[in-house]
Parts: sequence; C-alpha cells; structure tokens
Amino acid sequence: MQQPGRFIAVWSLRRLPLCVRLLGLLALASLFGGCNSSSTDNVWSRLQKSDNWVSALIQPIVPTTPSQAARDMFNVYDADARRMGVALISGSPFGGEDPYLRAYRLLEDDPDPVVRGTVAQALGLHGDVSDAPALIHMLKDKSDFVRWQAALALTKIHDTAAAEPLIVVLQQDEDVDARSAAAYALGQYAEVPVFDALVGALNDIDYSVADSASRSLYLLTGTYQGTDGQRWI
Repeated sequence: MQQPGRFIAVWSLRRLPLCVRLLGLLALASLFGGCNSSSTDNVWSRLQKSDNWVSALIQPIVPTTPSQAARDMFNVYDADARRMGVALISGSPFGGEDPYLRAYRLLEDDPDPVVRGTVAQALGLHGDVSDAPALIHMLKDKSDFVRWQAALALTKIHDTAAAEPLIVVLQQDEDVDARSAAAYALGQYAEVPVFDALVGALNDIDYSVADSASRSLYLLTGTYQGTDGQRWI
C-alpha cells in the first residue's frame, strides 16, 4: 500500500551555512533559556528581511522559528505539525542533542503513523543501541511506512536482538520497501539463519529486495555471486 509519507523530504540545513549557524543558536538559546521567544522571533525576522533569497527558500517549508518547530513536536491537535517539527529538528545539525533525543523518544507511540515513521527516521539519524527495542517494536507496526522507516533505522543501529525480527520482515512483510530495508540491515549479522534468509530472499518477486539481499551477502562473506541463489548455496 502506498503511503503519502513516502515522499516526505527531511530538509537538510547543512546546505545553508548561514542559516545553520543562526538556527542552531536560536534553538538552543530558546530551549535552554538563553533568550525568550520574542527576541528569537525578532532575530529571525531580521534575517528574513536582510537575506531575501533565504526567506524565499525557507518560508514555504519550515515553521517561523526553530523554537516554534520544537513546540510543534508536541502539538496535540495537529499531527502534521508534529511530523514537520520532528523532521525539521532531526534534519538540523543540532538534532542529535539530548533534549531533542528525549523528545523523539517521547513520540515513539504517537497515534499518527506518519509521525511514528518520522520519529523512527530521527532515531536512525541520531539514536543509539538503547533505541533498538523501540525500533524492533516498530517493525510490527500496522503502517507500511513505519515498518519501512524502522528497518532503515536498524541499518544504522546494530543490536543482535534485531536479527530475528528483521528476518520475519524480510520473509513475511507485504511491503516491498520494508523487505528491502530489512535485507540490507541483516548484512550486519554474521549468523547462519541470517545467511539462509538472505539467500532465500534472492527469489523475492521484487528485484530491489533481491539486490539488497545480494549486497548483504557480499558484506557478510566478502564475495559477490549476484542474485543467483544456486551460486550462493
């Protein structure tokens, strides 16, 4: 089932050096008491007036201020605002700071699937092995988008407890993207059941899954046999 969230783009502030510096300072200051919301908004307004190209690029796709984005993560009335807040903060250079990590973790069970998927993406970018249990739990989510993002996050966060649940996704999930991400994530676990599951996935009806499986087999063995299961056996 196609999910509209598939096309969510996490805006990277790294492409805008001036904004990166200002947004980081403004967000940290507003969250930790360095300045109040009014002064933050005033500085942001001056930036918009002095750098018209920046304003034109940013204004249609981001909240008014970084402090507003942080507040939007907990907007109980608007799931889209929560999703945008998580995406904007996690895509920023300061998105891995402890206060933001705590915020992502509080939203792991958000009632909206697009928010949960965006949180999984944020944890994949900035989380650690302590986030593996939550991501493993997300592999069973009813939403294809959430399962896909959780499997992607587990390509970066390594925990042996994730191997078996990823095999289940690879063998049973109806979503192609989730299966493909699971196949790639399994390339971190040099275990016989993992090898067997990846060889079996070479016969997947979707080539992207078979290709991911062959890449993981290459990572595990150091040899390349393509997508021919017989050659791997």
